[in-house]
Amino acid sequence: MVYPVNPHQKTFQTETCYPDLKSIPEKPDAVFVLTNLKVTEQIVQQCVDLGVQHVWMHCLMGTKPGLGAGMTSVSQDAVRMCRENGISVIPGACPNQFLNADFGHKIMRRIFRTLGFHRIN
Repeated sequence: MVYPVNPHQKTFQTETCYPDLKSIPEKPDAVFVLTNLKVTEQIVQQCVDLGVQHVWMHCLMGTKPGLGAGMTSVSQDAVRMCRENGISVIPGACPNQFLNADFGHKIMRRIFRTLGFHRIN
């Protein structure tokens, strides 16, 4: 099950939107973070508190730190927090480049792989 979480919305596409991870009805197996990177650490702390084991932080431009600085949810402190707490983390990239990718996302994936932007350190 997928649960939308946003403290500023009550619903998202007719689904109940929860104010934080602790408010959803069941513990998530994984969390996808698509937010301002200043909020990412707070979300990861909730993941630590709940025992979430997988976190994917969105970044439009791949996984290289600093790339697309205004278009990322990747916080290096949050990445470190994940690793220190045994949470597997994907620090960057867009899931649309991997999960049923459309033509444009397939091209981006190929370019970013070629340039080394999808390497996770």
